[in-house]
Amino acid sequence: MMQLPGAVKEEQLPDGSTARQCVFTPHSIRATTATLLLDAGVDIIKVKELLGHRHVTTTQIYDKRRRSTAESASHLLAI
Repeated sequence: MMQLPGAVKEEQLPDGSTARQCVFTPHSIRATTATLLLDAGVDIIKVKELLGHRHVTTTQIYDKRRRSTAESASHLLAI
């Protein structure tokens, strides 16, 4: 079984026992999948269909490429 570092958050309870909570949610897994597919160059329409989105604008929320480009460009501005 594969283990992911940081996937489980552990917390000591007052009685000395340890509580464990998974930090992943179904939504975070879908969002990560969409982002990784888009970053890998998969066509946004294919990702839209895979995720079952009705509108491509919903899928565009996960497209971090535009955000990264905008952030990179903003660092070039002399302020």
